[in-house]
This record gives sequence, structure tokens and C-alpha cells, in this order.
Amino acid sequence: YPKASLGGQFPDGVIGAPAKSERHLGWSVAGVYTGWPQHRLRLGAGAENYALYQTQEQKNFDFVFRPGEGYVVTPLPGVALASAEKIFLTPQSRHLSYLIAQDEWAIAPDWTLTGGVRFDHFSDFGNTTNPRLALVWKANYNISTKLLYGRAFRAPSFTDQYLSNNPVATGNPLVRPEKIETLELGLGWQVRPTLQLGWNLFRYQMTDILHYVANQ
Repeated sequence: YPKASLGGQFPDGVIGAPAKSERHLGWSVAGVYTGWPQHRLRLGAGAENYALYQTQEQKNFDFVFRPGEGYVVTPLPGVALASAEKIFLTPQSRHLSYLIAQDEWAIAPDWTLTGGVRFDHFSDFGNTTNPRLALVWKANYNISTKLLYGRAFRAPSFTDQYLSNNPVATGNPLVRPEKIETLELGLGWQVRPTLQLGWNLFRYQMTDILHYVANQ
């Protein structure tokens, strides 16, 4: 908040200077099998570990509970390093493991159907499975048409889940991933080597969108 915020209680403004350190480790492996006529099968697996292993914050405010008002932002004598109980975010970790499978099927001359699925397991909120399909028609050497369907997700961040002691918002450890379902029809025309034109018609629908709500 700017200078003289909250009725002049903060002449220098409400100050918060958060800092964090993260470590991401992961591995993945994939293989392609072409021994099945007209098919190209791809299988893969992997795992990732996300560690928010250090957090700290300097600030000049605190939250104090007042009967009838709830938690109220109150000034401190100056900017100081927050204690572990008052910090914006405590260290967190998350482990992800996943499996993927995809098949490219040449169903007819100039027609390819690609189908795939990905399964993800997160240590903090569970499983999610997402498919995708793509039908491609090479109408001639410079025109292609694509019909695409897919489903995807966005995992909640650590701040979505665990943000605390913040004057604007706090996290919720029970939130689930955002989801999106997509359907798209595309036409591509390679007019010349240096000019390509495209036309796309699409519909995207999002569900379970994460948003802030007022505390009751």
C-alpha cells in the first residue's frame, strides 16, 4: 500500500519484501515403436520434485485479531525480518510422477489421426488424466486441415495453496487444479516459401477456475 496508508498509520506505506529459494529436480524417458504398420507409438514416463526450501520476508506490518473486526493490519515500529509464524509462505514440497502414451495412425493416404493421453499423480492433490486427439488432412502439397481436441489443467501454485499473513489474500490448501477443454478447427495454406496463411475456429471452456473470495 502507498505512503500514508490506512488512515495515516503507515507514513512510509505498507511494506512487504518476500524472498524465496526453489529447487526443481526431474527425469523423463520416452521411446518410439514403429513395428506396427501405419502406426507410430510413443510411450514415456517421468517424475519431478519441486521444493520451496527457504522463505523469508521483511515487513513493517502485522495482523492483530480484534473482536468484532477480525484480523486487522497494524503497524510495526519499523521494517523487520518476520518470524516463522508471521512469514508469507512456509517451505513446501511437491512430487509429481506421470505416464504418457501417444499413437500416430496413418488411417488413409493424406490422413493422420493422433491420439494421446497423459496421467499425472501429484503428492498434494491427487491424480489427473488428460486426453488429446488430432485429425490432420493434407489436402494437397501446400494445404492442410486440422481438427483438434484436448483437455489440460493448471496445478495450483504454492501461493494458491499456502499464502498466509498477507494483507491482500491467503491460500487454501484444499484447492484443486484448474481445467480447460479445447476444440479447434484449423486450415493452413503455404502460399509460397515465405508466406503462410492460417484460419482457426476454436472453443475453449475452463472449469474449476481459481479466484479470490471474501473471507466470511
